[in-house]
Amino acid sequence: MDPGDFIGNLVQLKAASGSFQGVITCIDTNNQTITLKDPLQYGRPMPISQVTILATDIEDLRFVQKETVPEEVVVTKKPPPPHKLTNNGDQHNTHSGKKDGRPKPTAAAGGHSYRQQRGSHRSSARKTPSTADWLGADIENHDYAEDFDFQSNNLKFDKSAFYEDYGDSDIRLTYGEEKFAHDEMILETQPVTYRQIQLLANGSGDSCEYYTDNGLVIPCISSAIRENLCQVAHSMGFTYSRQIEAFGINTSQMLLTLLGGPNRLRPLNSHQLPHVVIVVCGDTNMCAIRGLALGRHLSNHNIQITILLTSPQASKFEKQYREEVKLTSFTSCKLITDPKYLPDSPVDLVVTAVGGEMMDPSAVRWCSSTNAPILSLSTQSGDVRTKWSVCTVLPSSTCNGAAVYLVDIGFTSHMFQQVGIKYKSPFCGKTFIPLHSSQ
Repeated sequence: MDPGDFIGNLVQLKAASGSFQGVITCIDTNNQTITLKDPLQYGRPMPISQVTILATDIEDLRFVQKETVPEEVVVTKKPPPPHKLTNNGDQHNTHSGKKDGRPKPTAAAGGHSYRQQRGSHRSSARKTPSTADWLGADIENHDYAEDFDFQSNNLKFDKSAFYEDYGDSDIRLTYGEEKFAHDEMILETQPVTYRQIQLLANGSGDSCEYYTDNGLVIPCISSAIRENLCQVAHSMGFTYSRQIEAFGINTSQMLLTLLGGPNRLRPLNSHQLPHVVIVVCGDTNMCAIRGLALGRHLSNHNIQITILLTSPQASKFEKQYREEVKLTSFTSCKLITDPKYLPDSPVDLVVTAVGGEMMDPSAVRWCSSTNAPILSLSTQSGDVRTKWSVCTVLPSSTCNGAAVYLVDIGFTSHMFQQVGIKYKSPFCGKTFIPLHSSQ
């Protein structure tokens, strides 16, 4: 076949220097080159009128259309006006195309263009739309029997020209929108006040502070301020008995969680119920009475309770102490007065309710020998290493390095105000919260 037979054909080839498309104008058999006019590189017009490519660099070559006059077309003497295609500010003549939206030659060697007669199955020549045309093109007349070349059409899209035509006023593209967590409020609210509890009276606390899981600041107060606040609440009608009962209920809920909660405390696990030992030492102080109330409420949840009672000493809480011992005797709690009767078998938890006096040396040795974690109801752990410490009202700075829990016993903000403390409850939907040291 004569190489001249391929002159005027539209080809698409892939070479080492890129992908080209254009009409063959010259085939040099001596130098092994092929020349294309009006070349497109990657679907975009090149700034030169023709390009010459070595045959050795061509990896793939495909004929897009051969310029022949089909029988079902008629010749028009007047060529159609050229269409403008804006690309980087230059104007180019768009040629008639075949399929895939690729530019095609508009005329044969005689300089005439063709159009298909109405009623034919396929169009042999189709106008390549400009950027504005194909954005809003009519899809009803599209021939869906032909495969759509996504790669070639994507290369025709000029992003910079697109933004120049439409501008920012017509297009609203947002990137990097702020994202929120599943538990974060997306509506605008007032800023959170993290210091909701303030010590208004000078010298009412110390420099130590704790933080809740939500970041609220919890200041520390001295033992004298706490005792004064309990006395003020008692005088306002929130008696000591109410305070003891509230402590027993809420602290027992915390211990039930530490002991396994509903995963362990259920009828199917009745053969392995937890065993808790409560060591009550010292005089008849508030801490010792709270330990008895705690054991009574835990016993109501089928927990095995052993309470060690030392010889009580007279104090202003002697009445409440005797009432609590009487109520505890109506439960399944085991009351002992000698440390030698403490259990030899492993226990799940040890609670120390130590007041002003130190623990019995035998009780200290037993607590030190057991592998069970120890929870203290006061800042004085009795020479034993504690894992948790429970505070009421507000914490103290001396918690012996243990993890601190703050338990709600129902004091109102007006009661706190009587002792010079501006108070807003940090408990939210809970009755006890863990505290974290600021150090």
